[in-house]
Amino acid sequence: MYVASTDTSGTVGAIRVFSRSPDGRLANALGELRDGVDLVVGLAGVRRLAFLPGGSLYFASPHWGTVSLYQRNPATGALTGGAPLIEGIGQAIDVVATGNGTQYYVASEAGAVFVYDELYGAVVQQLDDGTGGVDGIGGARAIAMTPDERFVYVYGATDGAIAGFVRGADGTLTPIAGSPFAAPSLGTALSMSPDGRYLLLACAPCDELRTFAIDSVSGALTVTGAATVPGVTDVAFAPDGRRAFVTGDALVEVFDRDPSTGEISWVDSLEGGVGGVRGLAGASDVAAVGPFGSQLYVASA
Repeated sequence: MYVASTDTSGTVGAIRVFSRSPDGRLANALGELRDGVDLVVGLAGVRRLAFLPGGSLYFASPHWGTVSLYQRNPATGALTGGAPLIEGIGQAIDVVATGNGTQYYVASEAGAVFVYDELYGAVVQQLDDGTGGVDGIGGARAIAMTPDERFVYVYGATDGAIAGFVRGADGTLTPIAGSPFAAPSLGTALSMSPDGRYLLLACAPCDELRTFAIDSVSGALTVTGAATVPGVTDVAFAPDGRRAFVTGDALVEVFDRDPSTGEISWVDSLEGGVGGVRGLAGASDVAAVGPFGSQLYVASA
């Protein structure tokens, strides 16, 4: 298990590595990477960790303006490498990569999206809000790509929109017809269903978890429903896509998801301070592990 954190100054970040026992319990940290220690940089402000199919770990740092890539030892979990793969992207808040790790799509809170091609070792495209037919990425907060890698979506928190893009054969992006698609402002997280048919947007200020259906031909988004979750901060799907786990204001809620319609329905919840539940105050991130999401991990401030 890998956990990212940033100190109160916002300038020093760390990633800790924990071992998991068969019952899901986390042991003491096996190791730690920290900004400024052993020449490590690029960890401050990291909001999301992602893995390539081969096991490499990658993430964006808004403080450093970088995207870093670490190799992972499958036997020990240790991380090596980590020299910034991409540099010079101010306010780089989130990143998603193709499965083969050759192209990276970086969202910047400054209202831009960058396409990096590892073959060329350079950014090959920059899309700016309000330029060249691109709109809806002002204050970009999150980015997601469909599993078939045909469509990329960027949530613009200040624009109150989700911008959709089609990936070309060369990996460059073109706005989807009808983009951007209206969404709540100042949301916190965007999550793609494992089947690539639905997007869930968490919006803390409006206490709402909104569902968007993805047109399989055009990539256009359509709102299909919404659920009320007080202070919702993050959402994660079980690997089979049949359940969604949501963190909110000192709580975790569980929703069943109909894979054919995308409709979500409330199943259960845990609330901090109720029934002996502790550690949910300031809950900000959630991860589901196991084929059916049988083990759940919640990070809180």
